[in-house]
Amino acid sequence: GVGFGISEGLRGFFGRISSQKQLQALEREADAHPRDGDKQAELLRVLNTLDPDAVIRRCDSRQFASNDNVAKEYIKALVHLGRLDRTRLSDLTRVSSSGPMPQQGAAQRLADDYQASRA
Repeated sequence: GVGFGISEGLRGFFGRISSQKQLQALEREADAHPRDGDKQAELLRVLNTLDPDAVIRRCDSRQFASNDNVAKEYIKALVHLGRLDRTRLSDLTRVSSSGPMPQQGAAQRLADDYQASRA
């Protein structure tokens, strides 16, 4: 009855608070290490579940390191938002090669693999 709804609501509320705290901790860590692509990818992985638009904005800022995992999270965000088909491959390549630790061509390879899997 009513008690079940309240319990579920509180669990959801506290779950969101926990997610927010985790996200804030990951963001502080990623911001403190802008040249670490793995820390960027870890943040983007969680952020993608909560706010894919924020993943796109962070990657497009070109202020942080990138690697294959960052490029994957960027592509996941584009897919989630239904924007992959409207994205130029050069934009995907730019994300994979942006920041202080570029991974040349990572997003291009991912985009090629994605296109091949749909054929």
